[in-house]
Formats: sequence, structure tokens, C-alpha cells
Amino acid sequence: MININVNDLKTLDRWVSELPYTERKIENCRRKLDKATTQLEKDRINARIKSYENFIETCDRVRGKLSKLQREAYDVRYTTIQLQTWIEVAHDLHISERQAYRIRHSILALFAEEIGML
Repeated sequence: MININVNDLKTLDRWVSELPYTERKIENCRRKLDKATTQLEKDRINARIKSYENFIETCDRVRGKLSKLQREAYDVRYTTIQLQTWIEVAHDLHISERQAYRIRHSILALFAEEIGML
């Protein structure tokens, strides 16, 4: 198992938890882009949109590397606006809390590798 410190795990978990809101953020940026008046403002908004799109692509790549059980846990935890705790994920998937936390660790380790944190 890859060692990631607790603070990094929490940071990654919060980061990935933003996934359900990302499409809405992109839509909001596109609305702002239509109203932007300067090229600098347009460039900043386009950079933000690209950042959100890269985030979605990263999530898709990581999800594609997960086992079936990891993918189920990922979907329960990260793809709905109603963010569930890992204890609730364990309950929904009929697995132990310990196993849910191991799955969390492996999912977040893949994210860490994907973004160059490890």
C-alpha cells in the first residue's frame, strides 16, 4: 500500500468531492465568458474552464483504473451531490468500514499518482 499522510488524504478527498459540481461550474464560467469585456478576463475564464475540464478527465482516467468494487465505492462517494461518508459507503456496499477506508486509500492513491503527488 502506498503511504499518503492523513492531511494529503483529506485534501484529495475534498478535491475529488467537488466532481458533482464541476459541470455547473463550467456552465457558470461559460456564462461569464459571454459577458467578459476584456481579453484578459476572457483568458482567465477560459483557463478556469480548461482546469475544470482537466479535472473531469483526471477523474475519468482514475475511475477507469478502478476495480469493480472500487468503482462502486467511487460512484457512491463522489458522483452524487449528496456526499456520503465512508461509513455510509460501507453500509450501501455491504462491506466493513475498514474495507471502505482501504478502498478510499487506494482510490486516493491513484489520484495522487495521476496528478503527480506521488
